[in-house]
Amino acid sequence: MPIPATVSRAVYQRDGWHCRHCNNSNGLDPHHVIFASQGGTDTLDNLISLCRKCHDDIHGGRLRVEIVEVIPGRDIIVKFWKLKGWKP
Repeated sequence: MPIPATVSRAVYQRDGWHCRHCNNSNGLDPHHVIFASQGGTDTLDNLISLCRKCHDDIHGGRLRVEIVEVIPGRDIIVKFWKLKGWKP
């Protein structure tokens, strides 16, 4: 089931309409830090804005994102790990 448009817009707005990894503002996607298939929710404390390249890199195993801190109902602090095969 897709993320509701109102939630996607709230994520983009919170993130300043930029990718949380590379700061690109083109082609944004909302990304579940904890995947929906693993019980992740469509909420601001589990979603971040990513450009399509960074989103593809995460799902392709070249980039990893981890939650550092959750600010319930509002935001999450994350860190990224560049894995083998990652290219800027």
